[in-house]
Amino acid sequence: MKAIPQWIQSGILEQVSQIGIELHTHSIARKDKELSDLVGVLRSLHQIGFRLISNSNNECVGTTADPEHKFYSLMEVVFYKEN
Repeated sequence: MKAIPQWIQSGILEQVSQIGIELHTHSIARKDKELSDLVGVLRSLHQIGFRLISNSNNECVGTTADPEHKFYSLMEVVFYKEN
């Protein structure tokens, strides 16, 4: 996620209509700053016109990445923007 703010600032995403991201949230679930950064990046994508069109949990890993084995913390998301 660290590269996306740079892509937004550079303007390169103006030429992109679809972007897929695999999120690994288990490493940030208990870290307020990193979680806030992730939300900020997702908001920035929304502000430039990207909308979530697909998301799915990584069921191969299941809930094993979560320390309490309660939640799926690996997921794939796809965003789309009309150019």
